[in-house]
Amino acid sequence: SATPYLTLPAHPGGTHLLVTLVVLSADPDMNDDPHARGSGTRVRVAVAGEVEIRFPDGTRERVP
Repeated sequence: SATPYLTLPAHPGGTHLLVTLVVLSADPDMNDDPHARGSGTRVRVAVAGEVEIRFPDGTRERVP
C-alpha cells in the first residue's frame, strides 16, 4: 500500500491542487521499483485544474 503524506511549515493561503498517483501491479519487475516509474502511467494537471491520467495502452481519463 502507499499513503501520500504532505507537510508544510505554514499554509501560504489560496487554493492548491495536489495530485498523487498510486500504481498497483502484480508485475514482478515493478515490485522492485518503489516509484513505479516503469509503469508508463502519467499524470498531468492543466492550468485550469483539470487532471488527466494517461495509461500505457493510450487510454486517458480526465477529472474536472
